[in-house]
Amino acid sequence: SSSPSSSSSPSFFYSSPSSSSAAAAAAYAAARARSQPPPPSPPPPPPPIPGPSPLLTWRIRGIELALNAAMLTADWTAAANHGAALVAGREAAYGTRYHPRVGLDLVTLGSVLIELDKSQTAKAAMQNASVTLTADARDAAHEAAAAAAAA
Repeated sequence: SSSPSSSSSPSFFYSSPSSSSAAAAAAYAAARARSQPPPPSPPPPPPPIPGPSPLLTWRIRGIELALNAAMLTADWTAAANHGAALVAGREAAYGTRYHPRVGLDLVTLGSVLIELDKSQTAKAAMQNASVTLTADARDAAHEAAAAAAAA
């Protein structure tokens, strides 16, 4: 009686693959690779975020702190530089100069320039503040339309 573990078991269990079966396996693998769809392409990058950089808010806060510190220490030259940077940053953040916050920053800048005895520049800043704070939505819409036409 023969058991499955005896030496009389079929030879194909213990034989090495023949060259014809290896060639057939390679041909099968090549045919299968050709029949597979190509790997998916990577997704497109996300669209850019419209408007100013998200970091602009933090930059504005830093400039505002520097302006307040300069005014507290009566360093009017530094305060004037920080005030001008703050106005430019807020205009970029809000997309228009017709925003109440920009107007208030112009008033602050005008007050700092008065401390520096730059009366002409202070007068111009105060006039810009007056225009900005009294502007209505039509002025802002008009400015936005003009900017869009120019672009």
